[in-house]
Amino acid sequence: MATVLGLLGDDAEAAGLGAEAVLRLETALAAAHLTRTEARDPETTYNKMSPAKLAAQCKGGAAGGIDWPRYLELIGKPSPKSLNVQSPPALANTARVLGEATAEELRAYLRWHVGKSCSPHLGTNFVASHFAFFSQTLSGQKEQKARRPNPNPSPDPSPIPNPNPDPNPNPDPNPNPNPNPNPNPNPNPDPDPDPDPGPGPGPNL
Repeated sequence: MATVLGLLGDDAEAAGLGAEAVLRLETALAAAHLTRTEARDPETTYNKMSPAKLAAQCKGGAAGGIDWPRYLELIGKPSPKSLNVQSPPALANTARVLGEATAEELRAYLRWHVGKSCSPHLGTNFVASHFAFFSQTLSGQKEQKARRPNPNPSPDPSPIPNPNPDPNPNPDPNPNPNPNPNPNPNPNPDPDPDPDPGPGPGPNL
């Protein structure tokens, strides 16, 4: 945890304090979670209730907790008639723990979760940190798989400028210093043209 917070910009002391806060919150949140056996029991996980009942049962601590009407609005479900809560005790505990946490603790908790979720897709240090904890320490994986290349790399947003730009971006291929707007294809026209000259001259009498 401290490594991820350090990669996100915290100094060593701040990263250590943030990691301790994250661990406290994670431990407190996990205390009321269902066991695996309970989570597979459909009767245990079916708890239909109204939003008002949810707000009453899971309103948080004395310092305030989760604003459930606002939360439902933000996720696009502003006025559901009813909803199912998988574990009301766990959700009530979550509201209480988050309501009693300080702003600094919540900030460290959220920053770590963002860093943890994005680490596999970030730079080498983030990837190595994520693999060392989640794959090696928790899962026992020995070697890290090679990262797949990006099939659609982003284009270079900063193309190299032309050192000798042309002042005239659209030059005329055939410039004419004295253009004639109405050129005449016949430079020596007949001064008295006759469109219907008729028959040719008769015999010489």
